[in-house]
Amino acid sequence: MKIINLILRGCLAVRYYAGIGTLYLCGEKNCVVCGGITDLLPVCAGCFQKTIANIRLNAKRCLVCGRVLVSEKSVCVLCRSRPSIGNLNTVFPLYNYYLWARDLLFMWKMQNNRYFSFVFARQILVVLQNRFDGIPVVPVPPRPSKIKNSGWDQIKDISDILKYRYKMNVLDLLRRCDNSEQKKLGRTERLGRAEKRYVWNQAFKGHIPRSVVLLDDIMTTGATLNECAVALKAAGVETVHAVTLFSVSD
Repeated sequence: MKIINLILRGCLAVRYYAGIGTLYLCGEKNCVVCGGITDLLPVCAGCFQKTIANIRLNAKRCLVCGRVLVSEKSVCVLCRSRPSIGNLNTVFPLYNYYLWARDLLFMWKMQNNRYFSFVFARQILVVLQNRFDGIPVVPVPPRPSKIKNSGWDQIKDISDILKYRYKMNVLDLLRRCDNSEQKKLGRTERLGRAEKRYVWNQAFKGHIPRSVVLLDDIMTTGATLNECAVALKAAGVETVHAVTLFSVSD
């Protein structure tokens, strides 16, 4: 087991330095937030503290979707008009999906800058330790063809880092059944899907935790997280929380 862990930690190190090398070769010199000069990362030190490191753990958040409230008292305007995640107990998105967040997500997912997996994993760790300490983490599984086509999955990257670097309890309790892409569907289509895309992983048939935290990169309508929560609760999980990196607010 120690040898296997050493190999896995070595793989994480390769991912880290490969990501650093990609950033260096891409020649990122301007901060995506303020436009100033940076040494290597596309976010300068000052903006990093104001954006990525500023998770706002104690801010007042929507009781449904977890977005930081501006003037509302308990539920945001979007959730009042289009509730879609009623099977989740709580949701905690780290950042709103706009401006610098769009740029970083593009660099991470589309340009394969896997260094950001380590940056984001560290920030997710802060949330898990402060809001969901001791609760197992369940990554939202990718489409079966995703890793085959692109070579990697962002949430698997983060969950591996949480598991092998930070010793978090990560359980692959779910399995995805289809290859459809949510991003190609509109809001109404996403919310109106009837077929089951996520099912319980039978490898954990005798292991049903009381509470779990779902982990995903971005929440648009909340349909994916809600489907996962339905599958988990049908298997016997009582409480399902969710943590996402980004939340789309429009």
